Amino acid sequence: MARASDGTLPLAGPVVGSFDPPRERWNAGHRGVDIAGSPGGEVVAPAAGVVSFTGAVAGREVVVVDHGGVRSTLEPVEALVSQ
Repeated sequence: MARASDGTLPLAGPVVGSFDPPRERWNAGHRGVDIAGSPGGEVVAPAAGVVSFTGAVAGREVVVVDHGGVRSTLEPVEALVSQ
């Protein structure tokens, strides 16, 4: 995974789903942004950080980047990096 400059979108494509937090932080909700991509397209870290996890979660391949207290979870992706 290449590193993007701070605050950039992790892939080229339109935003198709927006952040919709739950009323209480422990409830279900959509805590991210959905961006349309193409199979095989490059995904980059949205800001500088360290890969803290790669693997399957609920049947989807994910990469988690720790930006120093804030994390980005990218899914579904095929990891070309490791933790």
